[in-house]
Amino acid sequence: MINKKKIIQFVFLAALFAGCTHHQQKKNSDNISDTIRKTRMDEVAEKLPSEIKKDSLVNLYEGIDSFTIAKAWKDYGQAGPNHKMLDTLAGSWEEEIKFYKDAVDTPTTIKMNAAVAPIFNGLYQQTLHRGKIDGLPYEARAIIGFNKAKNQFEYSWLDNFSSGMMYLTGDLDSVTNTINLAGTMADPVTGKEIGIRQTIELVNNKKQHIKLYDTRNKMERLSMEIIMQKNK
Repeated sequence: MINKKKIIQFVFLAALFAGCTHHQQKKNSDNISDTIRKTRMDEVAEKLPSEIKKDSLVNLYEGIDSFTIAKAWKDYGQAGPNHKMLDTLAGSWEEEIKFYKDAVDTPTTIKMNAAVAPIFNGLYQQTLHRGKIDGLPYEARAIIGFNKAKNQFEYSWLDNFSSGMMYLTGDLDSVTNTINLAGTMADPVTGKEIGIRQTIELVNNKKQHIKLYDTRNKMERLSMEIIMQKNK
């Protein structure tokens, strides 16, 4: 006759043994994984220059507490007074553009339209210029923002007539309300870098006067002028 009590005891002991074995296997597996991770971390650390602390790998902000770091990054991504100033330029504009070949040449004048709008939570202002040059469709995109970490304006220009961008940086002259920018661009004829200087005079909320100068052979000349009038 089968003893049910002994069978139940046997099943219970077998289940208990299986559970303990699975737990031990998992624990061993975890220990192996930890060992592998530590070994790989050690290998990475060994490849680092000796002046870098191996226990923290790369400590970017040594001596600065986490609260200060978090606050700095948060502030870096929030619009400030200079961004608010650029916000006032948002809207549609009519523009007269003058191109100068040389100092004595009568400039070529064309009419275009521009649309200014804030992007990326007001951290940048984007201007889209559209029109025609010599009968060909022309489109340009200018983006300006204020880098709070560098405490300067940054400006880029790209258009469908060139494969290179123009990048300028500068400051605001609060007396004349003019943003003075400078940088370089590549000359497609010579392949050399030429100096670029640009002024953006914010006459008022409805008028801008932009001048672009380039420097060749140590001589600066006015190459382009834009007068922008905001539509009512």
